[in-house]
Amino acid sequence: MEMVKRRWIKGLGAALWVSVVAAGCGGTDAASSGAPTEIEEVRVTGVVDTALIDAGRRDPVLDASREWAVRLLYPGCSDGAAGAYVPAELAAAMASGSYFEQSAERVQSWSQRSLGVLDAEPCPGARPLVLFSIGLGVSGVHYSLLAERWVEAGYVVAIIDHPYGAPSQLPNGRLLLPDADEEMTRLDQDPMVLERRIADWVRDLLFTAEAVVVGTIGPVGRDDSSAQPSAFSIDPRRVFAVGHSMGGAVALDACRAPEIRACVDLDGAPFGSTTMAEGFRGQGLVLLSHPLYSDEDLAARGRDRATWEAMGRQIAGLWTEIELAGDGKLWRAALAGTGHLSFSDAPVVMPDTIARFGGEPVLEEPALGRVAEVVVTFLEAAGNDRPQDWLAYVERTPEVGVR
Repeated sequence: MEMVKRRWIKGLGAALWVSVVAAGCGGTDAASSGAPTEIEEVRVTGVVDTALIDAGRRDPVLDASREWAVRLLYPGCSDGAAGAYVPAELAAAMASGSYFEQSAERVQSWSQRSLGVLDAEPCPGARPLVLFSIGLGVSGVHYSLLAERWVEAGYVVAIIDHPYGAPSQLPNGRLLLPDADEEMTRLDQDPMVLERRIADWVRDLLFTAEAVVVGTIGPVGRDDSSAQPSAFSIDPRRVFAVGHSMGGAVALDACRAPEIRACVDLDGAPFGSTTMAEGFRGQGLVLLSHPLYSDEDLAARGRDRATWEAMGRQIAGLWTEIELAGDGKLWRAALAGTGHLSFSDAPVVMPDTIARFGGEPVLEEPALGRVAEVVVTFLEAAGNDRPQDWLAYVERTPEVGVR
């Protein structure tokens, strides 16, 4: 278990950990009738790249208030200039830092890709809100294409680039790069560092939630950069926390806050979280990757299938213990054919990372749509107190295995 924990903390080694967990996910629970979540028509995806400052906390590196980048994507109802998928300066920093071992040509192509409509007028109507916490080392921009799918379903999405958790850029041009935070290099040696960082990220998420709901951040209009942000109309009964990898542990902990209706952990381990220490509270889903390993793949890792499946059952028991120790309802599911980075934009923009730990990826680019569909279906069921809708969806979706 300690070896698995170290691999997860180092970042992409999480794929191995969650694959073991996924091996412990068996068949589907009994289902009742229910309809799939309908996808609303949205005219455009509005995009705002902004930042938040929490004057009550300090930056981990500078003698300054804590500040982080936030990318807002939302249902927009006006046309205008296209946003940039990755700002040119950030792309240059990624290329120089060998971001996920991608070629300079591929990284440069990200800065030439457009995304949505800058400062589009928000469509009317009270919207559900997803607060998204990044995975360690994965820039927030690389969840934008996944978030667009939730926007198509009518959601406002706030992608939170926690300071120094991954390469990010503030609107003033300042780059926040992971190597600048010396403590982050000790995550696998000092468990207290991991605990502190997860707690910090939870506070970032809840601070962002309040800012979006009350209108502190939002679109300012294309013609007047000095204008005050336009508040989104957010349904306060449908505010959700979603996170990937380390951000998944953050989402589970955020579920303890009364303003968070439900949460989703995308392929994240619970190490270092309050949820791990005290049990789960709230209603949540842990959606795990499940690469399809052949016997040859397992043999190359020094394992046979019986040992692999036994490890899966052991770690699956950990999630059961976490649920039983709390007073919440925590579903577990595994999406067949996915790798750890299938829960990001990687299937589209850096597909070579999906199977870097082996296994045959069945879902590559289509994974974005399926991941988004699974998450929205769960959130809609949780937000409407209709677990039967979630169970019905799982019953007719065989690649989603649930315990």
